[in-house]
Amino acid sequence: MWLVALRFLLHDRAKALGALSGVILATFLVAQQTGTFLFLTSLMTSVVDGAEAGLWITAPETSNANQLRPFDTRRMWAVASVPGVERVRPIVVGASSARFADGSATAVVLVGSDPPDFPAGPRTFVAGSRQDLLRDGAVTVDVFERDNLGGSRRGDIFELGGRRAVVGAEVRGSRSFGGLYLFTTTERVRALGGTSPDRVSAALVELTEGADTAAVQASIEAIVPGVRAWRPAELAAATRRTVLSTSGIGFSVGALIFFAVLAGFVTVGLTMYSGALDRIRDYGTMKAIGATTAEVAGILVRQAALQAGLGFLIGMALTELFRRGVARTGVLFSFSPLIMAAFLTLVLLIALGGSLLAVRRLARLEPATVFRG
Repeated sequence: MWLVALRFLLHDRAKALGALSGVILATFLVAQQTGTFLFLTSLMTSVVDGAEAGLWITAPETSNANQLRPFDTRRMWAVASVPGVERVRPIVVGASSARFADGSATAVVLVGSDPPDFPAGPRTFVAGSRQDLLRDGAVTVDVFERDNLGGSRRGDIFELGGRRAVVGAEVRGSRSFGGLYLFTTTERVRALGGTSPDRVSAALVELTEGADTAAVQASIEAIVPGVRAWRPAELAAATRRTVLSTSGIGFSVGALIFFAVLAGFVTVGLTMYSGALDRIRDYGTMKAIGATTAEVAGILVRQAALQAGLGFLIGMALTELFRRGVARTGVLFSFSPLIMAAFLTLVLLIALGGSLLAVRRLARLEPATVFRG
């Protein structure tokens, strides 16, 4: 039956290519929009994903890691006394303005943590290292944000908050959603960002070996008033929910994916329906010599499956070319095996759903049709 289905497809190559084009277009658009969405959500949680912590400590009202509300430093040190806590390390975030040698200026977000490991990130250094941040006025610059930061490279001097600053290291993967992150020390953020010395934006908790994360989390919230303890995954999820609920990104991407699926369904459905009408006498002959409606419909379903498989491969190949192209501009994303399986399932549903129009027409086909003039 698979061979028969293939022969029927190849008999009218124009319509077969039409249906295949619909599958390819739907696959590419869905994958492209999903990839863009994954990239944007990764920006939303980059500060959480890049930090090294067993738990995050924030102000109770915080639900977005990109908008950390400062709290009293004494509460952070109180967390250090909770059983199961090895040590607590502060994060200080401050806003500032940068002016560069080319005359351009922009607002930036300073993220500070303490040496030698700088637990708030970043993790991937392209030029320089963490130790270079110990230089006077040193900050990091993400390589994909150079155009927004006066083309700055390692060693370049610029003005930050009215003071001298230098690019101590170039990094990758430290971009944020709606802001420009520059990483440095906590004291430098306080000096350049005007942050109070008795306030911290968040704290990172390192747990003792063998400590139960959930138990320590509950103990912190029970013992220390005025703070909230988060597992990194929980804070990242809360951040995504908060940003998506206020930005409209989820609706926009969802609408584009919906219309891509609808376009694929309509294209495949109408093309297969037209092809079935063109070969109605052939299908009638098959039913006249004993083929059941299910057997005839199976040919159409197999045609749809063949087009779905080939269209999926071509569509994902185009998506991979797109992914590699935009990666040069810093739009980085990848698909897990689960997401790839979801794409394939969706493409199969589009193709098989589109074939239903033709299947319904054949279900009403009378074998005697073949004998009519």
